[in-house]
Amino acid sequence: MIVVVKRGFTKKLVTLGVISSLVIGSFAGLNQETAKANTAETPEIKNVIFLIGDGMGPSTVTAHRYMMDNPDTKQIELTEFDKYLVGMQTTYPDDPAQNITDSASAATAMASGIKTYNNAIGMDNEKNPYETVLEQAKEDGKATGLVATSEVTHATPASYGAHDESRRNMDAIANDYFDELVNGNHKIDVILGGGSKNFVPEDGRKIDNRNLAEEFQKKGYSYVTNKDELMKDENGQVLGLFAKGGLPKMIDRDDSIPSLEDMTSAAIERLSKDEQGFFLMVEGSQIDWAEHDNDIVGTMSEMNDFEQAFKAAIDFAKQDEHTLVVTTADHATGGLSLGANTKAKPNGDYNFHVNPIQAFSKTPDYIAAEIYAAGAGADVVGIMQKHIDSSFYNQITNEEIQAVKDAAAATDGIAIDNAIEAIVNDHSVTGWTTGGHTGEDVPVYAFGPQSDRFAGLIDNTDQAKIIFQLLEENKMPETPEVPENPETPEVPENPETPEVPETPEVPENPETPEVPENPETPETPNPETPEVPENPENPENPETPETPGDETEQPKPQELKVTMKNGKATIDTEDLKSLEDGSTAVLDFKDVYNVELSLSKDQIELLKAKNIDLHMKNKDVKVNVPFENLPEGDVKIKVERMKDIDDALSAVYDFTIFAGDKAVHQFKEEMTLEFNVTGEVEKEEDAKLFYYNEEDKKWELVGGEYKNGVVTAGTDHFSSFAVFELEMDNAKDVDKLKKLPATEGGYGLPQTATNVFNLLGLGIVVLLAAGAIFFYQRRKTKLNV
Repeated sequence: MIVVVKRGFTKKLVTLGVISSLVIGSFAGLNQETAKANTAETPEIKNVIFLIGDGMGPSTVTAHRYMMDNPDTKQIELTEFDKYLVGMQTTYPDDPAQNITDSASAATAMASGIKTYNNAIGMDNEKNPYETVLEQAKEDGKATGLVATSEVTHATPASYGAHDESRRNMDAIANDYFDELVNGNHKIDVILGGGSKNFVPEDGRKIDNRNLAEEFQKKGYSYVTNKDELMKDENGQVLGLFAKGGLPKMIDRDDSIPSLEDMTSAAIERLSKDEQGFFLMVEGSQIDWAEHDNDIVGTMSEMNDFEQAFKAAIDFAKQDEHTLVVTTADHATGGLSLGANTKAKPNGDYNFHVNPIQAFSKTPDYIAAEIYAAGAGADVVGIMQKHIDSSFYNQITNEEIQAVKDAAAATDGIAIDNAIEAIVNDHSVTGWTTGGHTGEDVPVYAFGPQSDRFAGLIDNTDQAKIIFQLLEENKMPETPEVPENPETPEVPENPETPEVPETPEVPENPETPEVPENPETPETPNPETPEVPENPENPENPETPETPGDETEQPKPQELKVTMKNGKATIDTEDLKSLEDGSTAVLDFKDVYNVELSLSKDQIELLKAKNIDLHMKNKDVKVNVPFENLPEGDVKIKVERMKDIDDALSAVYDFTIFAGDKAVHQFKEEMTLEFNVTGEVEKEEDAKLFYYNEEDKKWELVGGEYKNGVVTAGTDHFSSFAVFELEMDNAKDVDKLKKLPATEGGYGLPQTATNVFNLLGLGIVVLLAAGAIFFYQRRKTKLNV
């Protein structure tokens, strides 16, 4: 592999070398040589549309087929996807602690052709940024686009258009979209989805005060925020952000928000006007989100949304005949099963009933939110009947309705949602094994010229490798021809014109070759092309460094007074109200190691309304909790220092968030943990944060970075954490990790106290024994008398 610095980038990019072979598996006996041989007979590929159904595993596709089936026929009809199935792909990451991928690692594999650790955006394990297929397409002169139903800075789209060591840094990822240039141009022409909170300070952007929406507009982009504006806009470059965070589920959206099909068609319409062609990535993001929630209604809603976008891409490709469409998933989610153990049949029901799912006009999340907003006295029956067709509602038992009512009376939003989801899961016979990702292979669909390259069993990295190769093989001849601006230099051959002196003065043309632009376009004419961007480039490059200078500036956190009594902490609601929107509330517990912070329902609503994160700290640790991770209703956050572990370089802490009495361990947004290192560090790169896996009874790597006596890491779950210095490539250290002891509460009770209690216990036993002997001897004496 060759390391190069691409002009217009502020970061080093690693490009892939020549791909020599492609592994093809069980679906076809095709090999790379055959594929190349067919290239001459295949129409030229001008455009590539790559669609990703996030979390769309085999069971998800099958469930969607059941949902779309015509009940009047005996056979189950094929979906739009089924017609173009060509194979399967593997999804595993290169992560020292986990062998099931997250979306960031998987998308990086499909965008750049490399395996990496979970959480990485366009980087390898050594934090080297790798060029993506989108960036290569832009370098080749093509138009480019990203479309998603999540935030456009979320893990999957980010891995095509940005480079960051953590998917959590979504504001910085938005910066990359604007600041990183290819050939002097912004790398993404069309950006459509959610996530204005990462672009606009008023909507929640925190890393700095840049308004990226305005900056894009100054560079000629349109900025649209609803469906009507998108459909009326005719600009070739557009930034469309239709929600502060992710978009509502398709079934929950109102008419002001475009569907995934609307956004896909709008992107294709703009990008297809580029003579060099285009690359477009489209993600059905919230299939995964619904599966994380074990919500079959939401999952099927998002699959329908994604299928319509897929069909729009296929329809365009059929008409165009020079467009390759590839569709796959990054991983599966939820352990979805069609058929499950139910109340009626605890040993398994051999059915999957779609009628209960189809009876919902809104997701359980939406219905639960409406019930929760109505308070403890909510009309549960009325609200549920409004959103669930009577054909199914009448089958719901009184016991199931009562479970929803009880949760509503307790004003527990999560419990309301779970109770409604339990109803539809049980009646539809839907099973779930996890709230996380699963490791099975996922389907691959392809249509268009050279689609057979994707046949068989491939790895997710092969997606990028094949597309890189196809981009190389199908470069448009116009690229070199455009710089037939040599004719422009030839015109100045009119020495009569005083431009002759200017031409020699502009023999700063040598500067053009010096800026490795000639390598990028093999023909010297390119100096002329760059000269055009050179005017903008000089102004833009200074702007890029100047504005990004703000990237390191964090919003000013505001410390709140904490009232502490016997380890119970509270804050004043009025203090919360005084905080600026989008700021961070700092709670300093000082030298208190075991704290239970109570937040009322009103305080939680205030934090969410004002987009305020919580930053808690004591002398050992700091914890940053995004407001998105706070459950509805009354919340308690427990910070507990556990007993020290000899091999740990830090204190051992356990963190738990309670929604009512229910512990919440898994979260949508990543949290930042900072642990002060008190032990001696020999190799800084090996000082990492680990968490204790209660289920497997072992410590596992989280990761992070050591700097100035502190290890900082991100996590999307709470557990017990500590810092250890272990080389994960070293067998001895891996073995040592397996033998580390479990966490144990009771830090406030020193080991000496335990010894004292042991001695006291032993003393009591001795006293009892002595007493028994005394009475026995006394009785014996009396008997002898």
